[in-house]
Amino acid sequence: MTVPIVKQSSIGSSLSTTAAIGGWSFYRTFRSLFIIPTVHADGPTATDRIAENVEKHSQSNHARVISEVEVQQFLARETGWDRLRMMYTPDATGKYSTDVQFMSSITLQAAGMTFLLTSVISGRHAKEEFIQGSKATVFPTKFQAMRRLTDTIYMRSLKDGTKWGLKIGLFSTSVLLVSQSIAAYRNRSSVFEYIIAGMVSGSLFKMSLGLKGMVGGGFFGGIAGLVGGLIIYGTMYLSNETQEQRHYWWIQRLLEQDREMVGKSRSPDAIISTYPTVIIRRRRVVLRKVPE
Repeated sequence: MTVPIVKQSSIGSSLSTTAAIGGWSFYRTFRSLFIIPTVHADGPTATDRIAENVEKHSQSNHARVISEVEVQQFLARETGWDRLRMMYTPDATGKYSTDVQFMSSITLQAAGMTFLLTSVISGRHAKEEFIQGSKATVFPTKFQAMRRLTDTIYMRSLKDGTKWGLKIGLFSTSVLLVSQSIAAYRNRSSVFEYIIAGMVSGSLFKMSLGLKGMVGGGFFGGIAGLVGGLIIYGTMYLSNETQEQRHYWWIQRLLEQDREMVGKSRSPDAIISTYPTVIIRRRRVVLRKVPE
């Protein structure tokens, strides 16, 4: 008599299948005891709205994108006088060009650093002079002596710091006005315009001393312009913010702003001839339509 041999794997698979079927039946029976309503949305869901807004935003951004060809066409049509006029004219948002912002930033930094440095040096000199000059002076109390010393240091520091800060600020403003005007007209950054600006500014500051004073002021101003120009041009070159690059970015923003405000692309000649009148007028019309 032959006894059939049943493999253990067959028995295990049969038991697993039976357990799975039983578990599924139990789950269906348990779920049927509870009534779970199904809610269907009448309109678009929040996810649909988010996707729609993202698509609209991407389409509007794509419509405002300015290509490199458009920027190069504008640069080819503008002249040096056009760049000078647009540099000192605010745009539709009331902001000046990046060249004017660059000049104001450098001027404030130079004046602020000069004020701090001069204040510290003058304060030390004032302390030494007060100690030397007050050796034979007898103060009623130690507090009055320290109070007099502190007042002398503060007043001397404030006076000299303000004096030299204003001088360096005015000199920096003059140098940057001349240098950036030359750079904007040429649309190129170099050390040359800083040397010329330093010579012109130095001569103007020494005008009261006559012709010799103007020549000496121009000479030392040219040296100061050379040193400052090397530092400023080196910093701009390393940070990729030369005159050419800054003007390119500004023209790109100008074209985007003009297309957004006017509603269509215009030729470079039309933008240059009407800058910034058309953009400002269109912006006022748009603002009137916005309800308060």
